[in-house]
Amino acid sequence: MAICVPNTYLSGMKMRSYPNGPAHSEPAKATLPPSKEERAKRKERQAQEGVSAMAEYERKQRALLERTARLRAERIAREAKNDHGAA
Repeated sequence: MAICVPNTYLSGMKMRSYPNGPAHSEPAKATLPPSKEERAKRKERQAQEGVSAMAEYERKQRALLERTARLRAERIAREAKNDHGAA
């Protein structure tokens, strides 16, 4: 049985035929649910990733606040210099 699937890479609405169906139509393999040990390892790994992600977020936030403060100080100094020179 041939299955026709639109080929979006070609111009127009040409159809590509797959004699045995699309490549991704293989039946799903049965998998066993994760064991208690695997679930515990995954939970521990997720906890560690959460800690490192939060640390990275806080580091980036501190850098943003420091950069904002520095740019604000530079802008105020520049405006004061321009105001003082104009007066």
